[in-house]
Amino acid sequence: MLVLVPIPHSHVDKTRNVWRPFIDKIAQRSGCEPADIIAPIEDGQVHMHLAWEPTQKRAHAICATRIRLRAGHRICELEWATGNERKHWLPLLAELEKYHRETLQCVGMRAPFARIGWAKDLKERGYRVTHCILEKDFLP
Repeated sequence: MLVLVPIPHSHVDKTRNVWRPFIDKIAQRSGCEPADIIAPIEDGQVHMHLAWEPTQKRAHAICATRIRLRAGHRICELEWATGNERKHWLPLLAELEKYHRETLQCVGMRAPFARIGWAKDLKERGYRVTHCILEKDFLP
C-alpha cells in the first residue's frame, strides 16, 4: 500500500538518491536541464511529495507543489507529477489535498500545466478545466 510522504525542505539533500531519478526522467521528457527543475526545490519554492511503499522502501511516484497567493488566500499548484502506473498512486491525490488544506492552510489546489491525460482523472476527482495551453515549436 502506498502512502504520501512530504519531503521537508530540511531533508531535500538527505533524500536526493530517492527523488533524483524522477527529476532526470522529467528533464529528459521535457527537454530541459535537471538543474532547472532542482533549483526551485533546493531554494524551497517547490515542495516534493513521494508515493512511498513502506514495505519495499521505495518511491513509486513523486509530485511537486508550490504555494501561491490568489486574492490573499493560499492555493496549492501542482507543478509536476511522475511515476509508474498512475492508477496505483493517483488515489494519494486526496491525501495531498488534505495535507495542503490542513497543514498549509490552502483554500484550493490546481494543476495549471497538466498534460492532457490528466484532465479525465482530475475531473473525476472534482477538478474542472479552466484554461488550456497551446504550443508551437519553431524548428530550424
